[in-house]
Amino acid sequence: MTLHNTKVDIGASAKAQEINGEFVVFKGTTARVTGPQGWTSYRGLRDQLVLEKKLEPCDSPEFYVFAVNIAFSSPTAGAVIVNAGNVSGRTGSWRVQGTSKTYQDWHEEKLAAAGGSCSVIE
Repeated sequence: MTLHNTKVDIGASAKAQEINGEFVVFKGTTARVTGPQGWTSYRGLRDQLVLEKKLEPCDSPEFYVFAVNIAFSSPTAGAVIVNAGNVSGRTGSWRVQGTSKTYQDWHEEKLAAAGGSCSVIE
């Protein structure tokens, strides 16, 4: 199941997938360089990824490009890095590709099918 990021409405293209319990944003995804002034969450991680050249300058000066697949601890961490701003990865940013289903909706369906339930607030 591939997810795409719906919050980036300025030309970025982001794809990700949950793989072995990690939230992986794929190589080739673009991410905004500049976010809102009040952006705080995961900013240090974002700076580290740029220093490590895992996020590199893109043809467009408004974007970075993921040079490698990057695993994050949560969908929100991946969404914040892509959007350069404080967003929810579970309920607002990531959608199942080709649908309007949020990551959280998909995740809850997956748990129900496995016979479990979970309430996650992020």
